[in-house]
Amino acid sequence: MNHRKKYQNGMQLLRELISEIAVGIHGAGMTSTELFDRLGYGSIKLEKGGEVTEYEADQIAKQIARIKPERIFAYSRGAAALNAALYDSDMPSPAPPITYLAPAMFRGWSRMRPKKVPPGSMVLHGAKDSIVSVREAAQIAIVVGATLHLSMAYSHKSIMYSKGDPGKFTQVDPYKIVNNEEFPRWGRGHAKPELLAQ
Repeated sequence: MNHRKKYQNGMQLLRELISEIAVGIHGAGMTSTELFDRLGYGSIKLEKGGEVTEYEADQIAKQIARIKPERIFAYSRGAAALNAALYDSDMPSPAPPITYLAPAMFRGWSRMRPKKVPPGSMVLHGAKDSIVSVREAAQIAIVVGATLHLSMAYSHKSIMYSKGDPGKFTQVDPYKIVNNEEFPRWGRGHAKPELLAQ
């Protein structure tokens, strides 16, 4: 067996071991393998973009029921996809705690209302994120009932390299952000001058 094959087999075994503990749901334009390589958690495959479909939500719920993870990590579009799956009849009840990373839940990926999440769930967000504003992350944390943790170090993409470790973030009160008009909003666009204000 050549070294490349051994490496691939070893990585597959590692993925299977990690998926017993946690699973990750990727964002738009990426794959489950890419999420695993950056975040350390993967295994649930989605479409690469577009509005979240009922089929996707059902497949997520079925895979979570089969894998029985202790925690779910959902990055960017994956947050909207997971939210849709929380409404699916195949989703285990109660679901495990969820860590949303740079959640793009309000960016038109899904029409489903954000659902309350299990105790121990959190939103991790970077102040350098030019896709999802800190204000939007705070609103999501409030609506779903999760704690909000921020870091000045991460952008929308680099947050995956945090490995979802809340110790690399500072917990903040999301109400202090949404009630402070100095925090910018930019909707579904990309921040330009607003990012510096954030």
